[in-house]
Amino acid sequence: MRYKRINDYTFVGDDNTTKVIIDGVTYKTCAFCGRYFKVTSNHSKYCPLCRTKVNILKTSQNYNNKMG
Repeated sequence: MRYKRINDYTFVGDDNTTKVIIDGVTYKTCAFCGRYFKVTSNHSKYCPLCRTKVNILKTSQNYNNKMG
């Protein structure tokens, strides 16, 4: 995903997620709920609270696609 630079500390992504840098710590908005969370890896898209929900939804969706 590409980010558009708004100012020195704020970036907006193609999917309208926002990345903010405060005191050298990067925060992103969750693509599922919209909350800000501290980034722990390069490709994190969901906050820790939503990550399990999204994994369950995607797993069941993939299972349903395989079955029919």
